[in-house]
Amino acid sequence: MINLSALAQKLDGELMGGDIAFSQLSTDSRTLSHGDMYLALNGDRFDGNDFVVEAITKGASGAIVSKELDIDCPMLRVPDTHAALGEIAKLNRQRSSAKVIALTGSQGKTTVKEMIHRMLSNQASTLVTHANLNNTIGVPLTLLQLNEKHEFAVIEMGAN
Repeated sequence: MINLSALAQKLDGELMGGDIAFSQLSTDSRTLSHGDMYLALNGDRFDGNDFVVEAITKGASGAIVSKELDIDCPMLRVPDTHAALGEIAKLNRQRSSAKVIALTGSQGKTTVKEMIHRMLSNQASTLVTHANLNNTIGVPLTLLQLNEKHEFAVIEMGAN
């Protein structure tokens, strides 16, 4: 579990609406599960802050945002939600005892990742990057899935 108050200190953020602990994080208001913390990422064509009300309505326990919002729920406002995603993933990785195998390069990463995953998963619980979610959003989201049952993690990282 991660507390918003602890993140506020680590991320130079402002806690609003009370402290809360969470274990799962979602960046998509359409697919989040009840109790997830919603992280409002911004893209070229969208602003995740615009979906906070939808996320809370669908059962999010709170939100990590980059704008001041007039919404009554536990929230952490941070300067950069992309940076926050990376830091939260780093915290989760530091709490794990799993051995991590990271793959990078210009060709063959996905194939090698799948081969290593098949070998390791026959012996132990192994987390693997899904599809080719190997960018600055996909890698942290994969690391956030690490838990106490995983002995290995096979992480694909794009070279771009």
